[in-house]
Amino acid sequence: MKNSSHFFFAIWLAPLALAFLVGCASANKKIAVPKEIEVAAQPTESPSVSLWSARMQVENLETEKKERVDLEVMAKRPSSLKMEVKGTFGVVGAVGSLEAEMLTLVLPRQKKAYKGQAGPESLKPFLHIPLDPKILLPIFFDEAIAGWSCSGEKLVDLCTKDNLKVQILERSEAKRRVQLNGPSFVATLIIRSLGTKVLSQKDVFKLDVPEGYKLFKLP
Repeated sequence: MKNSSHFFFAIWLAPLALAFLVGCASANKKIAVPKEIEVAAQPTESPSVSLWSARMQVENLETEKKERVDLEVMAKRPSSLKMEVKGTFGVVGAVGSLEAEMLTLVLPRQKKAYKGQAGPESLKPFLHIPLDPKILLPIFFDEAIAGWSCSGEKLVDLCTKDNLKVQILERSEAKRRVQLNGPSFVATLIIRSLGTKVLSQKDVFKLDVPEGYKLFKLP
């Protein structure tokens, strides 16, 4: 009778042991994921943009006049930038948008706008200095300017091209002080990073010319 009890106990225990072994084997085996689900699970590009606030002082060497403005800047690699220029009491004097090599400038007080391909003097209506807006991206991102001769030990400290010079005078966690020198101007930028921000809306760098504005070609 004792042997019979052992026999029935073994019969009852066998399915449980088999189920346990099968479960362990399944746990170690990689479960196949349908291709469409696997692709959807891959990380996508972050829609975040980088933000800065800056103060810019421009000295015109020909007229000896000085002007100071505040800037609110938003940018995304490799070639998108949007900037507001604010004067006294925070009044917006100009808005500019660069996408690839196309630049749009809007001057609300004059009800004027400029549009076209960015070039060496495109920022004249905007910041009153002959400067290519494409160099602003590497300046704000603290990178070497493509096509310029740049030097520095760990980070870029100086970039030159022809008669233009961009030099980092001060760099800390809180701010950077950058000087831009040209034949007719000296501009000093004090840049403070505001980190990054994820924006839900699309076409954040698009800048439309308001109705009723006079549209001009960029210099």
